[in-house]
Amino acid sequence: EGVKTKVVAVTNSVDQNVEYLRTINALNVFYDNYILSEISTQEAGELETALIGQNVLLVVQQENCNVPTFASFAPVMQAFVENGGTVIFTGTSRTAGVFDGQCIFATDLFSGNYVASIGINTELALSIPDDFLMEDVSDPYEEEILTHYHDITNDDAVRVVEYENADVVVYRNIGQGKVISIGHSFLNVNNDLRKIISNAVKSGGGADWINLSALDGTVPAGGTFTIDVTFDASAAALRK
Repeated sequence: EGVKTKVVAVTNSVDQNVEYLRTINALNVFYDNYILSEISTQEAGELETALIGQNVLLVVQQENCNVPTFASFAPVMQAFVENGGTVIFTGTSRTAGVFDGQCIFATDLFSGNYVASIGINTELALSIPDDFLMEDVSDPYEEEILTHYHDITNDDAVRVVEYENADVVVYRNIGQGKVISIGHSFLNVNNDLRKIISNAVKSGGGADWINLSALDGTVPAGGTFTIDVTFDASAAALRK
């Protein structure tokens, strides 16, 4: 089987039956080569432990976000990214009943401000059509309610999809890893949104173009254990 992407999802204040469930379902349509674990915690140390050996930290829209908690997560998340991990934010975050993105910015992975949400279905043009996040995504594509956009002020931000000069899909390369903000909340979805979240998670690690005959086994003293490795060159070429 392929080397799977290892994903940790923060479920602190997600809507388990709506945005969170629909985000995971959207991901599964075009990419299922991953292992998902979930964590709900207020402790940075617990998050740090959960991230050991993982590829992706997925932060689905936080509905009642505790800003001090996410500020305490900042050093852990920054170290995770700098050492090769990928952090993915979807939607935005809400505090005191208002969308404001504060929990995203509290991590210091992005700097900027929340702008607004798009209240009607709108076509969005791709600012960078050949970016890895936009693989097989229509140009333009139709966003689905609710989509949020932020004013990201980092000089190194890669602005993939914009709306009214603000950022819908944007990322930063930090150290050996990256942080991605996807403004779509996945309250409603279509195939283009499914492809965007799939491309984001897929980019975080794992390899569906490598197949291993076994992922674990026992080697007796003085013995050997054989694992057959098969490479799909045509699929690997698509990952470049």
